Amino acid sequence: MQWVDDAFVLSLERYGERSFIMTTLTHQHGLRRGLVRQAVRYGKPYGITERVRVLWRARHEERLGTFQVESLRNPPLAIFTHDMAPILLRGVIDLIRGFCSESESFPQLFEGVDGLLLAMDQELLWRSTYLRFELLLLGQIGYALDLEKCSVTNSKSELLYISPRTGHAVSRSVAKGYESRLLPLLPTLLDPSMVKTNDDLHKALMVTGHFLRKVAQSMDISAYLQSRQLFVQKLSGNNEGNT
Repeated sequence: MQWVDDAFVLSLERYGERSFIMTTLTHQHGLRRGLVRQAVRYGKPYGITERVRVLWRARHEERLGTFQVESLRNPPLAIFTHDMAPILLRGVIDLIRGFCSESESFPQLFEGVDGLLLAMDQELLWRSTYLRFELLLLGQIGYALDLEKCSVTNSKSELLYISPRTGHAVSRSVAKGYESRLLPLLPTLLDPSMVKTNDDLHKALMVTGHFLRKVAQSMDISAYLQSRQLFVQKLSGNNEGNT
């Protein structure tokens, strides 16, 4: 059997002298691994986060299969010019590999990654686009934040908090006396385009991070959050803390 799909390169592991096992996020086929044969002897044939078109072939769906690869777009230049980019993208890759089941289709997440990679070379866009990615990821894994109305009263006014248990908005009146137990409903979570600074992004990621940790603990994949944690700490200028 075989199929053709667009994909992003997530990892390359050498297999023998001239081959690699390549892990990709594909548009229609989810996380997929395949053997890339006749690759260069030294170095890697494709860059991490490079956009490619792959022809996957295998005798059975469950087999590793082989990739025939066509390069479509290089990784963002920011990987080499922006000190934040490598650790951010390492975090993105780990989140995808940790939370996304192999072979399950995530076309919206693919588009979100595409948008983020295109924004990485634009100083005014990458922060807001990254927040959109995390919000999208939460939705894809079944934990979308519901911030349009209060989960108790259905009111759409004075929504100031988020329930750390459900991810639903909570109004000022309902939250009275429990404010310290709730998460802040930041304007940037409603409109990520409002994220302009590292501090804006850091505050928003403290909220999304709560829910990512919650899901990761339930799936026993907390190790996949380590690169993200380093990125969030770098945003704040700290080297410690639970983010």
